[in-house]
Amino acid sequence: MRDHCAFLPDGGWNWNRSNQTSRRAICGVGVLRPNSGHRIIMFLESYLKQHGVRDLEHLQNMIDSGSVGEIRLPEKPIDSAPYLSRVAVDLIDAITFASRKKLGYFGDGANRIYPCIPLPDKLHEGNLPNLDDYIELIKKLDILNRRAVVMEWSHLRDASPWVTAGGTLKLLPIWTLVISRYLDSARRTVDNPRGSVVEKLTTDSVTAQSLLDALDCFKRSSDRVQHWIAELASKLFQD
Repeated sequence: MRDHCAFLPDGGWNWNRSNQTSRRAICGVGVLRPNSGHRIIMFLESYLKQHGVRDLEHLQNMIDSGSVGEIRLPEKPIDSAPYLSRVAVDLIDAITFASRKKLGYFGDGANRIYPCIPLPDKLHEGNLPNLDDYIELIKKLDILNRRAVVMEWSHLRDASPWVTAGGTLKLLPIWTLVISRYLDSARRTVDNPRGSVVEKLTTDSVTAQSLLDALDCFKRSSDRVQHWIAELASKLFQD
C-alpha cells in the first residue's frame, strides 16, 4: 500500500513531500443502477445470474418491487465466483432497504458509495421522507465502504477535489455533491474551516442547467424543506 497507493488509511496522502503536497483530486461520479454501466452493478448482475436473475431488466424489476432481497445466496462465497460475491449479501441488503424505503439509487464518488439527496421539487413539506431511514442506509453503505480499498472523504476535503461527471442518470449523485458543497460553504467559518468533498465541477450544459434549476428551487423552498435537505446533507460524507 505504501509503495503503490496514493492515499493512506489515516486520511493522509502517500505522495506528499516536504516541499510539495497533493493539492488537487480529480474524481468521477457514478450511480449504482441497472443500465448505468457501473461496474458494481455489472458484477452483481453476473453473480446473480447464478442464482436465478435472468438479465438486467429482471434485476431492475426485482429492485423496483423490493423482491431482490428474496434471492437466496450462499452464506460463504465459492472460490470461482467473482470477487463481488464476498460483499453481495451486504450490497443486496442495502439495495433492498433503499428500495423498500423509496430512497432511490446510490451515488458513487471516488469509489465511495453514498445515498442521494432528492431534488427539492420532489419533496413535499407535509410528507418528507424519514431521516432515520437515510441514517440507517448510510450505516449499511459504510459497511461496504469499509471493505473497499478507497480514499476516505477526508482525503478529498484536503485536496480541493474537482469532479467531472454529467448526464441524466448521474444527476442525483451530482446534485447531492453540489448541494452539500453549497451548504458547507454557508457553514464555513474561521472556527469551522472544514472543506467540502467537492470544490469544482465540470459537466455538460444540460446537467449544469438542471443543477442551477434545482438550486433555485431549493432557495425558493419552504424552511422545512430546506432544513430537511440541510440535515440530511450534514449526515453524508462523514469519516
